[in-house]
Amino acid sequence: MMRRFGFLILFFLSLLNVWAVTTVQTQVSANQVTLNEPFVYAIIVVAEDAKDTPKVTPPKFPENLPFTVLNPNASPSIQFKREQSFDNWKRTEINQTILIFQYQFKPKFEGQHQIPSLELMVDGEKFQTDPITITVGKADTSAGNSAKLTAKFSSEQAMLGYMVTLSYDLIFPDRLALRYPPEIRLPHDFLSEHFTQQGEPTQEIRQDILNGITCRVIHLELQLIPKHEGTITLPSAVMTYQIPDQQRSRRRHGFPGSFLDDDLIDDFLGGNPLGMGRNYKTITVACDEITLEVQPLPTEGQPTDFTGIVGQLRVKANISTSEATVGEPVLLDLALSGAPNLADAKLPDFAKIPELANHFKVSGDDPALEKDGQTVFQRTLRATTPGDLTIPPIPFSYFDPKAREYRTATTQPIPIKVTAARQITLEDAQGAAPTAAQPSVTTINIRSNSGLEPDFSKEELWYTGPRVAPFSKRLHFFVPLLCLAIPPAFWLVCAMFVLLSRRRNATGAARAVKGAKGVLLRTIEHLNDSDPQCGAKFSTALQTFFATRFKLPPGAVTYADAEAAALRNGFTSDQIAPFRQIFADCEAAQYAAVTFDLTAAKAHLKDAIKPF
Repeated sequence: MMRRFGFLILFFLSLLNVWAVTTVQTQVSANQVTLNEPFVYAIIVVAEDAKDTPKVTPPKFPENLPFTVLNPNASPSIQFKREQSFDNWKRTEINQTILIFQYQFKPKFEGQHQIPSLELMVDGEKFQTDPITITVGKADTSAGNSAKLTAKFSSEQAMLGYMVTLSYDLIFPDRLALRYPPEIRLPHDFLSEHFTQQGEPTQEIRQDILNGITCRVIHLELQLIPKHEGTITLPSAVMTYQIPDQQRSRRRHGFPGSFLDDDLIDDFLGGNPLGMGRNYKTITVACDEITLEVQPLPTEGQPTDFTGIVGQLRVKANISTSEATVGEPVLLDLALSGAPNLADAKLPDFAKIPELANHFKVSGDDPALEKDGQTVFQRTLRATTPGDLTIPPIPFSYFDPKAREYRTATTQPIPIKVTAARQITLEDAQGAAPTAAQPSVTTINIRSNSGLEPDFSKEELWYTGPRVAPFSKRLHFFVPLLCLAIPPAFWLVCAMFVLLSRRRNATGAARAVKGAKGVLLRTIEHLNDSDPQCGAKFSTALQTFFATRFKLPPGAVTYADAEAAALRNGFTSDQIAPFRQIFADCEAAQYAAVTFDLTAAKAHLKDAIKPF
């Protein structure tokens, strides 16, 4: 019997692996590269609801591949992702195991080449990757002496109302010394005229090897939605930077990630912070114009209730209670996701849904709310008839750009039990007969002619002046209070004595270390967000704090320097981790021309600096 039970367990465990859904995707870091420029080719294996981590046999690259694989034996990175959703108050959970193989490819020849479809095994099952075309251009020999600015859309064609990504890459050779951080002017007026921007621009700073030269790349991304159809030609963005006209002997100061000229640092340390007596030249670089073909939505098959939603729409409906009385308000939440710009979406006409209009009244016109990454519309339902009713499926028509067809997403029906409201009777309207009230206060009648006299004098009865307690009673009150106050007062005197003694014996360096936190807070409080250099001043004050707090050598302080110094001085990684985002915001404001949010930076700094 136990043997049969064991076979049943093994059988059901095998079914779990059969039911697991596995997909294989491929991505590249760039579709257009230059000769000998490395790029990343990634194979992504996604297994949903898998019992164990899938066993993957990596692909074998053909010998005639027009690329050199620099790391053919790359090990995968493993990620676990969990998604939860609620449908009619029922929780659905999806677990994903993601394996990412990242290979470094280096082109061998110029021209247009293809990475062929590769075969790999996942848990004994064969999968084929999609082929990818790579365009290899001629190597630019002058790339090591100048900066470069490029722009591109995520796709050359897009549907009207569908989101596309506009990205800019600012490429600086590591050998190129800059006097100031570069300035970039984007065509904001043109973008606002032809596109609707979603969210704030994102930026990433990384280090790459381009044409055999170590470069630092600032990557900017903007999420845009076209406003009209046709060909949109994006004008050039312009970048300016300054470098010394005559380079002196180079000395590296060991400032990782610094874009500034080492000669400028020499001047700062040597007492010439303005760089007087040296000539600089300004260089202007512009990127090429790029075009985007915006196609109109097809009219064939367009539903009459189409409201303009473009994307892969998902909708859910929830109600605040499943039991109500006739006329009682019930909140209906309609959650939309999977498509951009859903805050401007229009809800369907509820009057055209017979099952809903016959039994409910719908009211409310509140705007959409952002909740848990979804756009939520709230409406109020009031049942007009009692019984076991059902809120019918609510349809939303949308256009799927991948399938290139109109589709309809509907919510699930929701049962609700509605009871009849109790009728108000005449007794409810008139209320219950009141009962005689019982006196709660005893009245004293003093009558001198009745022969009954009170046991207190009239002077004591009618005297309304202040009554002073005897001295003994006042002494009993003040003595305990005095005894409670003596120990804290004695402790306060001792603490003041110790504090004055330590302050008197402290050295100037120790005072500076203790006061660095206060100096930083006072400095940022005097900054003004209208100052275009507020980001640079904020960064300078932050670096000065860490250099003083941990007695670092003079010069630029990066997050890596601050983290290492904090760990050496007994702080934990969790305590120094909040400063990573602050350093990144300062770098973005100085090097990527991103608007510096002074208010948010102050709030983050006040929370992060508490342990220091």
